[in-house]
Amino acid sequence: MGTIKTTITIDEDVWKRFTLIVIEKYGYRKKNVVIEQLIREFIREHEWPKIYDAIWAFEEDIMELRKSLKEHVLMAHLSQPLGKPLHRYVGKIVMEEDCLILSGKDRKTEKTSEILIPRENIREAFFGWDDVLRRWRDTRAWIRSLRIRFEDEGKLKTLYIYAKKEEGMIYGRENRKIFEELKLAWRIESPEDQH
Repeated sequence: MGTIKTTITIDEDVWKRFTLIVIEKYGYRKKNVVIEQLIREFIREHEWPKIYDAIWAFEEDIMELRKSLKEHVLMAHLSQPLGKPLHRYVGKIVMEEDCLILSGKDRKTEKTSEILIPRENIREAFFGWDDVLRRWRDTRAWIRSLRIRFEDEGKLKTLYIYAKKEEGMIYGRENRKIFEELKLAWRIESPEDQH
């Protein structure tokens, strides 16, 4: 691939501030490099598929994990703020244009698991806490879960997800972004939309 030369029109004050920051951080004549990095990041943020590290559990997994002193008290509650919320699976969530794919390891069985959720099977997306995954007892108090309800073989299933960027430190930081994407791009309903 070659390169292309382009011209942009931008506010003069913004350009001056940008130039000073680039010179300070990267040195002279590095604006093109920084602009290319910004464009690449923008493309990665807005292009399909979107891939995140994730931990997740189904509603029945949460209920079972709550019974375990080790999982519920030590892992999810006392280890705050750095501990992980109640979860059974660890892996990746891939958001395609037409489906979600959760691929990872089942902590209970140590087996690899892959869940494919077609877009048309998703009935609801919710960003927050509920009676199953509770704010103060089961999760980090300030990071909301992403709850997805979907149909699988005629049954309604509830899935709780905590996602982060691949290089991220804290699970859950990308939940709002995925929630907004589901609502806006996929037009998935949220309980708030139904009132």
